[in-house]
Amino acid sequence: MPKHLLVFTYLLLHATVCVNAQSPAQALSASQLTFRAFPEADSVRQIERDVDRAARRKIERQLPFRVYFEELGTHTLHVAFRGSVPVGMLYTRPEETAWGITEIGWAHSLDGRVLGFEFSSSRSKTTDDLTTSPFAKTLIGCDFDRLVTLLEAKLAQRSGSGKGPDDLACVVLRSALKASVVTRVVWQEEIRKLADLAMLHEEFPGAANSNRHIIQVAKPANEQTSQHLHALRVMEALGLGDYALGSVAHTRVDWGEKTIGLRWVFDIHGTIIRVRPTESWPSDRLRRCCNAMRGHRLDDPDLPDSPLLAAARQLGAELARMRGSKGGQ
Repeated sequence: MPKHLLVFTYLLLHATVCVNAQSPAQALSASQLTFRAFPEADSVRQIERDVDRAARRKIERQLPFRVYFEELGTHTLHVAFRGSVPVGMLYTRPEETAWGITEIGWAHSLDGRVLGFEFSSSRSKTTDDLTTSPFAKTLIGCDFDRLVTLLEAKLAQRSGSGKGPDDLACVVLRSALKASVVTRVVWQEEIRKLADLAMLHEEFPGAANSNRHIIQVAKPANEQTSQHLHALRVMEALGLGDYALGSVAHTRVDWGEKTIGLRWVFDIHGTIIRVRPTESWPSDRLRRCCNAMRGHRLDDPDLPDSPLLAAARQLGAELARMRGSKGGQ
C-alpha cells in the first residue's frame, strides 16, 4: 500500500496567543481557566474551527444519550504551552443548571483524558464545592468510555433512590462527555500534532526542530501473515543546525487480545533507547518485554523473542521504507 508522508512545521493556523495575566472580574475567561488548570503554562493559543452540520451529526451519533447539538459556528480550543511545548488543552461548554446557563471549562491531557473542570463563575456554594469534591476526583484520568460508565452508574443510583436524572453531578458528567466528543471530532488532527510535539520534547528536550511522518502501515504481502502493527507516526528530532538527535515512533500494536499504544525511542543509529506504553503499564510482562529490547536495533537477528517481536519486525520494515534503505531504521 502507498505510504503517506507528512512533514509538519508546527505552525498552528488561525491561532492567537495570550500571556498569563489575572483579572479582578468574577467571571473567568477561557484563558484564565486554562492558566488555572495548567499553572506551569506561560501562554495559551486558541485554535478556532467551524462546527458544520456534518460535524454536528457526528457528535450526536457518538454521544450515549439523546442530544440536539445546536451549537453550530466557530468553536475554540485553548491550548496551554510552556515555551514551545504544549502541556494540555481546555474546552469550555455552556450548560444549563438550576442557576441558569453557566460555562464549564474542561481541562484535558493531550491524549484526551480529563484533568479537571471549573465553572467560569461562582453560582453557589454547591458549584464551588463540586470542583474539589470526591466526585470531581473520580473524573481525573477518565477517557470517554470511563465517563460513560460513571454516568450510567450515577443514573442507576438516582433511579434506585427515586430521584430524577438532572442533579448537578449528572449535568457535569454529560458536559464531560460532550466536551470529550467535540474536541475529538473537531480538532482530532490538531490534537495529534500537539501530542506528537509534546512526545518529541519529552524524549528529546534539546530538539530545536523536527520532521513528522504519518505512515499508512502496509498489510503483509503473505495472507497467512498476521497484522501486528496498526498505526505509526514518527517524529525525527533535530538539533541546532538540523543535525539528527534520534527519533520517536508512536504505534498501535497487538498485545494479547487488545491493541495498545507503544512509544519507541531510537538513537541516531536506530538503536532502541526505550519502549513504553503511551498510557499505563497493563502488565509486568509487557514491561519485561519492552526492557529486553533496549540496546537492540529492529533488524537485529538477536532481537529478543517476545509477543512484541512480530510488531517490532513490521515497525522496522516500515521505518526502512520511510528512509528508503534496507535493514531497519
